[in-house]
Amino acid sequence: MGSGEGNRVSGDLPAESVYLDGHGLILRAGALLSRLVAESGEELAGTPLTEYIADPDLDRCRSAIESAFLGTPKEISCSLKRPDGTIHHVRWLFRQVAGGVKGTILLFEAPRKASREAEGRRYRALVRAVPGYVFILDSDGRFKELHAPESGELLFSPEVAIGKNVRDLFSPQIAEATMVAIAGALRGEVTTFTYSLMFHGSERHFDAYAAASGVDEVVIFAMDKTADREMEEYLKTHLREERKKDADEDAVHTR
Repeated sequence: MGSGEGNRVSGDLPAESVYLDGHGLILRAGALLSRLVAESGEELAGTPLTEYIADPDLDRCRSAIESAFLGTPKEISCSLKRPDGTIHHVRWLFRQVAGGVKGTILLFEAPRKASREAEGRRYRALVRAVPGYVFILDSDGRFKELHAPESGELLFSPEVAIGKNVRDLFSPQIAEATMVAIAGALRGEVTTFTYSLMFHGSERHFDAYAAASGVDEVVIFAMDKTADREMEEYLKTHLREERKKDADEDAVHTR
């Protein structure tokens, strides 16, 4: 009922140590790395250490391992990620040893979980600060949340829209564009699309961006670009008129 198996795997290897080959594959790992990434020594062996490094730190970690393998020790911060998404902020020292690289965990910071109330305040503040519309939908296109900016207004109230499918509320063109964006977002992409709709008798134009916020959930951020489109049309019209005026004047001068 204890950690005997983990101790047998690491043997006499110091808990804070991990040995890598020249390509960054884990050869042996101490008990601390196993605990931080929630994997046994057997599961870690033969796996690239970078598989457990948070994405923003990947390039720095690879570079540090390569430098250490070539003989230049490197001390850097590289965050470790667990399968459940937990992040540990770790200070590493990588240095050359016979046949590979030794990594030593010098310091790690245990993750601090914000209280549900604090997370709620942070979420509400973020939604208020966003200068656009925020929609949260599931993978089937059903609305879970809708938020309008302070200067905006929703076409459908949350009471009406939540639980409804985008196909039930919007035109086939908008619904299809939304579902394509949701599919792309769930593949890990940040997808974009544009749409227009009538609101209080006038046509409004929007640019929308979609990204996954969970396994079965997507956030869509939409910006009202009507003023920009109207300005573009005005400038195009003005340019056409100026060109026509110049052409007419040239025609008069060549007569």
